[in-house]
Amino acid sequence: MGSGIYVALSGAKAETNHIDVIANNLANISTIGFRSDDLLFSSLLSKDAAKMGVKGSLPAEAEILPGLDHSSLSKMNNFVQIVGGKTDFSQGRLLKTDDPLNVAIQGEGFFVVQDKEGEKYYTRDGSFHLNEEMELTHSSGDRVMDENDAPIRIDLSKEFEIKSDGRIVQDGKEMAKIALVKFTEPSQLQKKGHSQFINTKPETPPEPDTKSIVMDGMLERSNVNPIAEMTKLIAVSRRFEIIQQLIKQHYKLDEQSIQRAR
Repeated sequence: MGSGIYVALSGAKAETNHIDVIANNLANISTIGFRSDDLLFSSLLSKDAAKMGVKGSLPAEAEILPGLDHSSLSKMNNFVQIVGGKTDFSQGRLLKTDDPLNVAIQGEGFFVVQDKEGEKYYTRDGSFHLNEEMELTHSSGDRVMDENDAPIRIDLSKEFEIKSDGRIVQDGKEMAKIALVKFTEPSQLQKKGHSQFINTKPETPPEPDTKSIVMDGMLERSNVNPIAEMTKLIAVSRRFEIIQQLIKQHYKLDEQSIQRAR
């Protein structure tokens, strides 16, 4: 079997993963606080893989065609490999809801929420509500933290207002201040679900964000650009179809070679 088919298969695998990411972006167009993702690709030469101590060239060979002897692939050309993912943290569009418990962030900040086990997460989703203890809660059920790492309680029997700096004022008194934090390197954040992120580098904690603005009665939509994602999906699908044709051509050439050898 010619080595070119392995290169084509690595490309097909990469494009399949790319389609999955795009499809997930499109599925979350209406998800509050969602951040779109993309994949980063690079080529990997067999000689580079050999330097890394990888037998047979590409680490993913056994994954692409398990059970085969890949020792003959040492002279192979470029493979396609996924080197990582990238999350777009740009601002999403704002949606007016007039719900006093809905808040949106304009800027680079994140809300801080805490689960029952005490684990902290970060989110742009400000679709809050109150639990049975009258604590301000994220849509996931996690409690929203104030600037002192304490849960926030609101008495709904009295009118309240959430100020642009996150202060919650009731009866003219400041009851609490919603924590807003920012990360110098947002790439250290990893998606958890429910539009929440985990800080993968606890040794580099976030710092207070004094520049972002809290807007009450509003929510931040997903930052997915549907037109851009659909255009990308069409392009990736076309590349995948071309790769499929290449794979078929390789199989056809192999069959012809076998027939000639008989």
